[in-house]
Formats: sequence, C-alpha cells, structure tokens
Amino acid sequence: MCTTLYVYKFVDYDLSTYSLVGVSGKSQILFALTFTTRYLDVFVTFISFYNVIMKIIFIVLSYTTVYLIYVKFRASYGASNDSFRAEFIVVPAVGLAILLNHQLEPLEVCL
Repeated sequence: MCTTLYVYKFVDYDLSTYSLVGVSGKSQILFALTFTTRYLDVFVTFISFYNVIMKIIFIVLSYTTVYLIYVKFRASYGASNDSFRAEFIVVPAVGLAILLNHQLEPLEVCL
C-alpha cells in the first residue's frame, strides 16, 4: 500500500510541477515491464479482489509515469542526462528467466 501511495504522489507531483528533472525514463520503463511481467497472473488466477485491484493500479500507474515522461512532459525530461544502461540489466534477466524456470511456458518464464 505504501508503494502505491508513493507512485501516486510521484505522478501527482509530476502533474502539479510540470517538470521531470532528475527522473530516469529508462528506469521507469523497467519498472513498468517488471510490474507487467510480475503481475500477468492477474488475468489467470483470482486470489482476492484487493490483490487484483492493487496489481492493476501498479500496472496503470507505471505506464502512466512512462507516458508522462516521454509524451506529455517531453520538454522538461533531460534525455541526455539519462545515462542508465538498461541492457546491462535486461539481457541477464531475460537469460536467467529462460534458464531458471520450472516449465518453459510464457507465463512461467515471465513470472
């Protein structure tokens, strides 16, 4: 719940100040991809209503943040200062996801 409030306040701050100085767009894309792959089971299994709602909120707020960075506030986003090298995290993570799983199925590899 605290993480949801933090993400909400982050989006609210972006909308109120119209500035994204110091925010890494590449890391926000990784957050969105992480939440998407981690919470794919929301469409397959039902645990509780609260669980479903929180997963959907995480996914929607993650992609809202990416939208705000790359579309709405593009002028205030410093792409030249975003030196985060995402491939150093993505490539090993994909390799480990393929190698270390119980069954080689798309939902198993992503979760």
